[in-house]
Amino acid sequence: MVSTFFSPFKDREVTLGEQVEVYRNLHVPDGYSIRSVKSKLVLERGRSLFLKQKRPSN
Repeated sequence: MVSTFFSPFKDREVTLGEQVEVYRNLHVPDGYSIRSVKSKLVLERGRSLFLKQKRPSN
């Protein structure tokens, strides 16, 4: 997934449909990190983001 707001961390990238956790990164001024739910590894870092949640199917 190509992101204009985030940059890959250690050559890792978020893939479409992957479950992630987003948190404020206190080591980077105004920064956020995206972490994989499965591996708990940081995938990307950035300063702004747009989140879209998949709607549950009934």
